[in-house]
Amino acid sequence: MGEAQAWGSHSFSIGEEKSFTLGSLCVTIRRTVTTWQYALSQLPEHVDDQPAEPETTDVEAELDWSTYICGSSDDAITLVPAVPDRPLVIKASQPIHIAPGATYTFFTAIPLWVQAWVGKPGKRMLFDVPTRGFSNTWFGGAMTGRLCYTSSEQVVRHAHDVRTSEGTPSAYCAVEVRNNANTPLNFSKLAVFADLLRIYEVTDTKPDGMQQRKRRATREGIHFSVEAGDLWTSDAFAVYSAEEELNISVSDRPPQIPATVTRLSGPRNPDGDNIIRRGLILLRKISNY
Repeated sequence: MGEAQAWGSHSFSIGEEKSFTLGSLCVTIRRTVTTWQYALSQLPEHVDDQPAEPETTDVEAELDWSTYICGSSDDAITLVPAVPDRPLVIKASQPIHIAPGATYTFFTAIPLWVQAWVGKPGKRMLFDVPTRGFSNTWFGGAMTGRLCYTSSEQVVRHAHDVRTSEGTPSAYCAVEVRNNANTPLNFSKLAVFADLLRIYEVTDTKPDGMQQRKRRATREGIHFSVEAGDLWTSDAFAVYSAEEELNISVSDRPPQIPATVTRLSGPRNPDGDNIIRRGLILLRKISNY
């Protein structure tokens, strides 16, 4: 059994077994003559970044295997990063106040799920699991809110300050907050429709002509630290209206960063409710939450 780079397509010969490490999640996959089998396990936590002592027990015997019969002769598994299946509630690194008429772009990390497909993505899914655990929370009013996950990441003011917890596979996400009200916008946490985001990979640190032209003027003064191989999501938006309502939405276009990107995966529910796709009013008085 060998370690392998996770994302992408991986060929298996009959009887071969491979393991993939994604943060604290270990995925083990093997191919038999007629089936695919997989097991998921959590790696032990290390203290002070010191490697754990070798285990003397038979780890193989502890794995809980699942078997997938797909009736296909494909000899490859494709591992694809995916967004969470619910919105995320993300705390700000400090209370934030935005003046009337002002717009600011913040950044955060979206913790990823992993999808395994037999052959090419889109038809035969082996599994779809988070690379880390989440806590549930309710965001918004009793009638207009939604069940969300609580994220351990934070909303920060600069992309280079984004930090992920415990090496969790994550994608950068730009969150643009605009205050169209006549009163200041004060908040300490935001909800992001993570389940409607798209995931992109930076393939070149120089933007192509089309992406360069699409950058809005509001992003021109923002410093980005972009490297090839980075994962980014489409942009998220929060608009505080004159009626003191917060409208949250996501873009269906590539992120507005100075780089060339390739889309890796789409939203969880691309054909979802039109109201959700336009943006959902979650908060009547944002300062109350």
